[in-house]
Amino acid sequence: MRKCPSEMSLQERQSDLIQKLFIDSADNDYLTARWAFQNALPQQALWSTAQAFEKYFKSILLYNGLPVRKPSIKDGHNLDELFQKVIEIDSSSIIPTEIQAPHGVNEYSQLWDGASMLEFVTFFNVLGAPEGRYGIRNKHISGGMIYAVDTICMSLRKLVKHQNFLGEDLWEVSCRNTPFYELDNPVREPKCWMIATDGLLERLHNGGAFIGHHNLKSVFSDFNHAFFEDKVTGESMFAGIIEHGSPLFNHLVRARDPQVFENANSVENIRAINQLTQWVDSHISVASETKFRMNKAISELKQKPQMPTP
Repeated sequence: MRKCPSEMSLQERQSDLIQKLFIDSADNDYLTARWAFQNALPQQALWSTAQAFEKYFKSILLYNGLPVRKPSIKDGHNLDELFQKVIEIDSSSIIPTEIQAPHGVNEYSQLWDGASMLEFVTFFNVLGAPEGRYGIRNKHISGGMIYAVDTICMSLRKLVKHQNFLGEDLWEVSCRNTPFYELDNPVREPKCWMIATDGLLERLHNGGAFIGHHNLKSVFSDFNHAFFEDKVTGESMFAGIIEHGSPLFNHLVRARDPQVFENANSVENIRAINQLTQWVDSHISVASETKFRMNKAISELKQKPQMPTP
């Protein structure tokens, strides 16, 4: 019979909380990110990946006895800070230091090849953060990014599986607490990243799924070189590149550029930009750093040579 909380030790209860609060949620975010990548939705891919990274990072820190709140963590949503602490914990170097994208797909799959994992995480720390929605940087995703996302998420699961305050393989702990005969489709040969016998990723990998999850298997498995060894025909994945410009930059900065718009310097246009700027200030929470970058861009634009009047 599956252990109930009242039968668990303190450490088992802590472990169950970490898995339910962080790892299960991170798995869901990871699958959502893969779906967004497959369907070329930049903002959703960036946001969901950042959410998955944050929760996986926090689960590792908690499993190694480190709090994930102040004062131990200055900013609990800062992926760079969290990842640095995870790297310090990773004494066995389970997490790769650089991205190795598969070759022979297309040119876009190689865009991140050779980049450091820290650089990759920083990319999502900026564009996958809540403030990224209101930033002035252009957002983009490319086909090669999903390979690195898969590798990081698999490595993080592998790390926490073996390095935790229980001092055991989390899969073995889960097997004791959830006997195989209680599972619909038990995993007989667990992979190096498997943590929970009834986990969503574990079940999807083994061909099982919960009610309503019948389409998630392909979301998880298609072109997933980190979690899956065998490939099958009919798999699909977005392999190009999508760029999504910043709405704030386009409306508040670029609209002032006479080299882009002929009427940029007209009284009507400048008045409308100023009114829009005031509306943004009073209605939308924009970080001071974003405002600084926009003001700097506007200042640089004013110093550019103007187009001659024909």
